[in-house]
Amino acid sequence: MKNMQSKNLKLLFSLIPATVSVACFSLISCTNDYNKLHDNYIVWSNSSNQSGEFSYAYPNGIDKNLQDINNLTQPKLIRIASQNQPEIDFRDSIVLKPTELWYQFEQASSISLKDSGLNESIFSVDNIKRVDYSNSVPDSEKKPSVLYPTFDKGNGFSNPYLFVDSSIFNSINHKSFFEKLKNSNKFIIKNDGKQTANYWVNFEGKDNIDGKKFEVTLQDFKFGLIVKALQNKKLRDKFLKENLMSENQKLEKLNFKENSPYFDGQNIVNVFDSFGLSSSFLEDKNQWKGFIESDYLEIRTKDGKDTDLTEAFKYLLIYSNLLDAIPYEYIIKKYGPYPFSDESFSWFYEYGKTYKNTLYGSYYFVNKNTMNETVLYRNTKYARDNSKWQNQKHLNEIKFKYNTLPIGQSTFNTQSYNAFKQNIISSLNIDGLTLDLKEQILSDFSKYNLSYERNTLKYLPSTDIALNLTPKGKNLYFNDSFANAFYGLSLKEIEEQNYSYNSIFSKESLAFQSMFLNIINAYTIASTSAQDMFLSQAPYDINISSINTSGTNYLTLRDAHANIHKQIILDIDKGRLEKINKTVQFDNKLNATKLKNLTDLNKQISSVDKEIIKKNITKYIDKVLAKTEEQYLEFTLPIKAFNLSKKQLNLLPLIEKEFSTIDERIKAKIVLVDDFDKFNQYFKFGSSIYSYSTFRLNQSTTTDFLKTLVLKNKFEILAKAFNVYKQVKNDEITYFAIFDFFEYLKSNHKKTFDQLEMLCNMKINEIKEENFTFEITQILNKYFATLELSKVVNLINEINNLHAYTINFENKILLANFSKVLYQKYIIKPFSFDGLNYLQDILIKE
Repeated sequence: MKNMQSKNLKLLFSLIPATVSVACFSLISCTNDYNKLHDNYIVWSNSSNQSGEFSYAYPNGIDKNLQDINNLTQPKLIRIASQNQPEIDFRDSIVLKPTELWYQFEQASSISLKDSGLNESIFSVDNIKRVDYSNSVPDSEKKPSVLYPTFDKGNGFSNPYLFVDSSIFNSINHKSFFEKLKNSNKFIIKNDGKQTANYWVNFEGKDNIDGKKFEVTLQDFKFGLIVKALQNKKLRDKFLKENLMSENQKLEKLNFKENSPYFDGQNIVNVFDSFGLSSSFLEDKNQWKGFIESDYLEIRTKDGKDTDLTEAFKYLLIYSNLLDAIPYEYIIKKYGPYPFSDESFSWFYEYGKTYKNTLYGSYYFVNKNTMNETVLYRNTKYARDNSKWQNQKHLNEIKFKYNTLPIGQSTFNTQSYNAFKQNIISSLNIDGLTLDLKEQILSDFSKYNLSYERNTLKYLPSTDIALNLTPKGKNLYFNDSFANAFYGLSLKEIEEQNYSYNSIFSKESLAFQSMFLNIINAYTIASTSAQDMFLSQAPYDINISSINTSGTNYLTLRDAHANIHKQIILDIDKGRLEKINKTVQFDNKLNATKLKNLTDLNKQISSVDKEIIKKNITKYIDKVLAKTEEQYLEFTLPIKAFNLSKKQLNLLPLIEKEFSTIDERIKAKIVLVDDFDKFNQYFKFGSSIYSYSTFRLNQSTTTDFLKTLVLKNKFEILAKAFNVYKQVKNDEITYFAIFDFFEYLKSNHKKTFDQLEMLCNMKINEIKEENFTFEITQILNKYFATLELSKVVNLINEINNLHAYTINFENKILLANFSKVLYQKYIIKPFSFDGLNYLQDILIKE
């Protein structure tokens, strides 16, 4: 039956029409129910299957589906558990009853916190309070074992989730756990108190593997951490070389793939260092066996001093998969007694290469993985202490369906709507539907299984297009006059790479760029998608790292949206750069949405700073044209255009024209980049004013974002910021956060400051990144650890001004707190907190 149903669904996915009937929506199940078993959950993505070889070990952030699959199939020590789908009054946007969240022991049995005074607190249960939402119990009648949340919005709540604490002192959910974690020097995890054995299973769900059952143990998690360290190419090469592992060096050459998340992974030592944690054991082969085979997992500070270990705990155990288990006993039995010898290490190149030679120790296992779909089945053998999960009506099957060749988003939205009506997919984000359909659903929301979700962006850039700070190549898409104005260099100097950072980031070019980049109204560009502007490459849901974030409303960069959108327009006064505008990007929004401008796109496309730019840019153009003896500043403006709407296309001629309204000698020519050959030509080859720029954060924090950004491409953003520092007025208005950083560097790390000065004087093609990376990374870690929230936000705003102000229809963000999602009526889906989607918590209605 299940097989036949799968074949029918596969056929239906290929036949889903791209037309839609509005009238039919009021009868949401008016067409056939092609999923009558109602025991599965089907996700459909408008993207290809991102699972490659060894994808079980990919870090979080590569792909949302892969992260969800990891959370379903790989055993965890601790996770955030959830129950109840939020009950919401959509008419008043009030949450009547939120999803309840708590920290849950999975394969760990206890966690101990110790401080430098040898005080120890042991937390060995995960009990939580019962929650009473009545808001009517008198204080005198309240019980310590019950949580009575206070309404913060009318007769309900603003958030669809609620963390539930515990009244039991040794519960990990008791408030004392995080209080003590803030002043500890180590935490120790054990699972020796576990009463229920949990065994690894293969892709068929069998726990008898090669004639033996392998229990999931604490050793597996510690082994997994060492394997994560070995995924770093530099550390692995050192390990293979120092231990004379000739056979495995051959395997390395045969298997290594550049940019593979498995073979070219993150440096875990740097991650531990960034939290101030002891990391020497990760690099020392002689410590590995003892570390793995001990009966506890200890994470401690490097200097032994007490510190706030909250973020380290959350990152290592909740948000990353660094501590995902790998079956240590199974590897030893199959490959030999010591897995780090030349005779045995071949497991590194074999285990987990495909879903069939991966073992699974959690709620589900992968049974099938193709270009079109990944199929997971319920692991009926999964067990943990005191769990009723196997006795509850959870999903028996979870499918992730893919579009091998992605289609236009509007077409996909329509097809998803039709698929949802026929119960072919399990959820539907209504934000992508037509206005009529959305209004129809919301006007009668009680008929539907409607809920909140939040699509988070935590690890990947909000856009992969940024300013091209250091152009290269022979076929540049601008003329000599534009090169001189925008880059302070001639075409010949750029083509020959015969320049230094000091010459390309001159006072004149920095001033001209700041004006030029603010000619077009960024809000109008974003509003074509009914969203707000987002002029940053930062993932907008990264956590703000600061010493005073707690107790504020600014938890993520999304919360700080207004304060990271303050344009800085420069001019030269008495030989120094100074800020000449008093506006912020919100003024662009006000200007574009003025009643008198609503019917005039020409006025909407104009920047609020148009007059000040027009007044001050002329002298720079005069000077350049006198030097080059050309008539115009000519440049090509490449627009990423794989999926532009008619409204967006209609805007392009107006953008082109707007440049000449600033000065008729500026000649823009827009090119639509709508295929991959053009994408390479205009963005990847470094020949236009924009470039392809991507990254993946290891930690979803502002600290990791800033470090990642300034260390890219021979430190070009760091060098640009340094030149701003050297040439700007110290007036606490113009780039003051950047100024403060370099003053700190000058006072506390003079050697590095001088090295940076030397770097900016070198020819760009002579710079060697490896000579500078380690030292500046350590300094940035220390500096960012001292910053207050306002300085972090201001620093990101200033960095955005230096490289992220592009004309790009991807520079957008949906500022609404939550998306509205329809689920099939038989599904009870808890809210996914902060991008952590645990589909194992879904219940099926009886």
